[in-house]
This record gives sequence, C-alpha cells and structure tokens, in this order.
Amino acid sequence: MKNFAVLLMILASLLNSGCGQDRNLTESPSGPYAVGTKYLAFVDETRPEIFTVDDADYREITVQVWYPGVQDESVEYADYIEDAAETAPLLNLPEVYETMKSHSRLDLQLHQKEASYPVLLFNHGWGEHFSQNTGLMEELASHGYIVFSIAHHYECRFSFYPDGRIITFDLDNPSERFRKIMEEQSNPEALKTFRQMFEAKTHEEQIAYFRKANELMPTFLKEGARLWAQDVRFVIDRLEMMNTTPGFFEGRLNLTKIGVFGMSAGAIASQQVCLEDERCAAGVSMDGGLYGDSFEGTISQPFLFINSRRYVGYERLFLENLAGPGFVLTIPEADHYNFHEASVFEPAHPMVGDIDAGRMMEILNVYTLAFFEKYLRGNPSPLLDGTSKDYPEIDFFSKPQIKK
Repeated sequence: MKNFAVLLMILASLLNSGCGQDRNLTESPSGPYAVGTKYLAFVDETRPEIFTVDDADYREITVQVWYPGVQDESVEYADYIEDAAETAPLLNLPEVYETMKSHSRLDLQLHQKEASYPVLLFNHGWGEHFSQNTGLMEELASHGYIVFSIAHHYECRFSFYPDGRIITFDLDNPSERFRKIMEEQSNPEALKTFRQMFEAKTHEEQIAYFRKANELMPTFLKEGARLWAQDVRFVIDRLEMMNTTPGFFEGRLNLTKIGVFGMSAGAIASQQVCLEDERCAAGVSMDGGLYGDSFEGTISQPFLFINSRRYVGYERLFLENLAGPGFVLTIPEADHYNFHEASVFEPAHPMVGDIDAGRMMEILNVYTLAFFEKYLRGNPSPLLDGTSKDYPEIDFFSKPQIKK
C-alpha cells in the first residue's frame, strides 16, 4: 500500500494538504468565557457505512465540542490531541504534538450566563482531523458559541471515541470507495486541471476549470460533499434530540442560530449543507473553492469565503453563486495550509505561504467571529463594512461591490 500512502500525500498537498516542550498552540482565547471541551459519538442507523464491506456497519460520527464553561483551575488544560503522549507517536504526528496543550479544560460545567448559545458545526479538511483548528474553536467558544467539530470517518486522518478508541485511515486495506477517490486524484488530467485552475486569467477560464474538476473527480468533489453534508445534517438531528432530552446540553442549544463552516473539503461540505438544509443560517468557507453542487447551485444564506492566493481574481465567481449577503476575503500571501493550525509549527510545509502563520490564525479568528456575530447574533461587525486598515494584507470584496 505504499502507492496509496504517496497518493494521500499528493492529495493533502493539493487540497489540504517541532520539538517537544509543553506549550499551547495559540494565544489564549479573547472572549469572557472559559472554554470546556467534550468528545461525543453517534451512530446513524439509517445509513449503512459505504466505506466498509460489512452490511452490519452503519455510519458512525465522532465529534469534539467546545463550549462556554465555568472556570475551574483545578482542571488541567486538555491535550491538543487526546492522550497525546501515547497517540501522537502511534499516529506518526510531529513530536511537538506529544506535549502540546490546548486552552480548553475537559468536561467543565456549561456556563449559565445565557439561557442558550448559538451552535456552530465545523468540517475538517480531507485527510485531516477534528482538532485541526482548535484555536479557532476555542476563540468562538470563549465568545459564547457551542462548536461541534465533526470527524468524517474513513476520510479523516484520525479521530477519537469518548471511550478512547481511535479510528484512522487503513492504507493497508483501503475500501473500494477510498481506492476510487485516490484514482481520481492521481489522474494526470485532474492534476493538470488543478494547476491550470490556479493560473486562470479570465472569468470564463475559471468557470471552465471548476466544471472540468467536477467532471474528473465526481466521487470526491460531488459525492463526497453530499456524504459529509449528510453527516452534518445527521448531527443537527441528534442535537435537536439532545436539546429536548435530559443531559448536558438540554435546552442550551439555540438551534435557530446554526452556522456551518469548514476548511478545504470541509468547506465544500459546508457549502453543500447550506444548499440542502434551511437550518443552516450562515456559512463560512476556508479555502474550499467552489466545487460539487455548489458550483451549479445558489447559496441563499449569508456566506463568507476566505481564500488563499490560489483563488486570487475569483471573487466575482464566488459572489455570483450567492443569493444572500456575501463576502470574499482573499489573502495573496497565504497558501492552503495556512488555514490549518499545523502551519504554525510546520512553516517549511510546501503549502504554507509567506504570511506569518500566527497572523493568519488571528485573521481567521477575528473575521469568522465577526461574521457569525453579525448573522447569528445580529451584532454590529465593522470588519465586514469594507477594507480594514488593521488587516491590509486582505483583499476585501462584498456582494454589492461585484457586478454580474
């Protein structure tokens, strides 16, 4: 299975993509709440698992959640990666993860200041994990959001069940669907199309390359986005049940205010959720392009695209696919891996751009928060009024500024 491992690295480079002393990944969250975290797991017994051959297997979902908590300094900060000292070597992660701490504390009491809190659902990049943007999740939770980060099994690098079990890629025994995805991604014509896409000169070329990518990679870009959207919609269904059932989150989830966001393949899935489910009130795409059904469809909810240098000049195309309020932030000095926190500790990664990694994390934090504050809470968000002198590295576009 060595070839599949190589192909996985190629795909991570195209689409997603240390030393071991105790430290936190990012700056402390800026909000008024302490941050608690939990691990959850669900089984969707209406959907057979399509990545396995056992007919008795149903689709399983694991989730890490961050939430506004009651400060309790007697509880230590949680590991960035669960049981990191043991699991990081097992998962072949860089040594830095073995001792890295988060700014979250496991199983804190949910804060009582607000009767209920807006809900956000995050989707990781393909081949990545639900903790990949922990700093962003903590920042949002510290400002009064309950954030559920979903692991899309068999397409996540790893995930943890609440009882400590680990699920990972099985490159030695890949499923037929996994093989098909990798074959699509290793197709020389597909690789050529991706390279051409990032060099498109005209609006017409941009449209043509997105369309061609969809045609060459339907399993990944179309079927994959639909599958992940089903995962998200199932989690929302379960949250509705949890909100009316005795337990930790009973009555505390404001499910009239749901935001969906993600990075790379997770961004495509987030777009798909907004297309399919009116329970999504607002969405954010972090360098996910415009693939799958989103390319042909129209998103009606308020939507924010935050893009790297690979989508410089694509602003018109993104905003034309929105029926509601829309924003595009293009960061010419950022590359794809700058949307993943590993960029802070892997600056030599080939998909990390010239922008300072910490500065990029700040941009993701402040603009994602500003967007959800405006469209889920109705609070003023001056950052969305136009170009900011505080963030001159961003090319800012909003729907009223773009003519069809």
